[in-house]
Amino acid sequence: MGIVTVGLIAVGIIRKYQLSLRVRMASTQPPHAIVQPRGAKLSTVQHLTVMTYNLLAPLYVRPIDARTGAVQGFAAFEWASAEDLAWEARRPRIVAELRASEADVICLQEVQFEPAPAASGRDEEFVLPEWLRLEGYACVVPHRRPLCEMAARNARVLRVRAPVGNALLYRTDRLERVGGDVKVEQSTTRVSTCVRGRAGGGLDSLGKLALFALHLDATSEEKRVKALVRCLELSRESYGTRSAVLGGDLNCELFRGQCVAA
Repeated sequence: MGIVTVGLIAVGIIRKYQLSLRVRMASTQPPHAIVQPRGAKLSTVQHLTVMTYNLLAPLYVRPIDARTGAVQGFAAFEWASAEDLAWEARRPRIVAELRASEADVICLQEVQFEPAPAASGRDEEFVLPEWLRLEGYACVVPHRRPLCEMAARNARVLRVRAPVGNALLYRTDRLERVGGDVKVEQSTTRVSTCVRGRAGGGLDSLGKLALFALHLDATSEEKRVKALVRCLELSRESYGTRSAVLGGDLNCELFRGQCVAA
């Protein structure tokens, strides 16, 4: 299968039930890769389908930065109305779109994790929100330590103790996990697992495949390169395969010359 990169550029803000985003496959995509337009049902019997979605965490919508006493320019979203940004309006539309896609793999960015029940103090723990625990999907989320570190940072800077990070969902009727991921660090900007096609699920011929949900650095090409190289290393060294899907918010265009298109 080789390496396939699925990139999300722009913030997923739903405007009057329309999602403003662009999805492109890298220029190095294999000839059998298919790019579906927004709104299309992604599920097919014979093809592995991948969806990537930046949820725009409510915590990041026009927050007051404690360091400056004002909203940072990148978080102001001056081109969007308060109605467009309202979480109570966005959330049901987002989950409806995720469910309707029936994608085999869903890479999520800017998930705002919730405190685990009865977790406090030194036992602090965060979990995937209930509304993102889609029926028929298994999930991979960041480890406890990076989530707690992110929560502390957000409490200090944004006065809200909640972590934001990536999550990876995959359909259990079509894919099954291979081996264990215990030794692979799951961070807030990279979560991963290794799967293969489940017998009788339509993807029987799919061998070991590493899956990565990424949120690459927005300002540094060097950091983006390092993050992608690390994924390739993990694919070979930890998951034992050279076949991988890298999906997420790549924070750059997939033009020739960019690291994500290499």
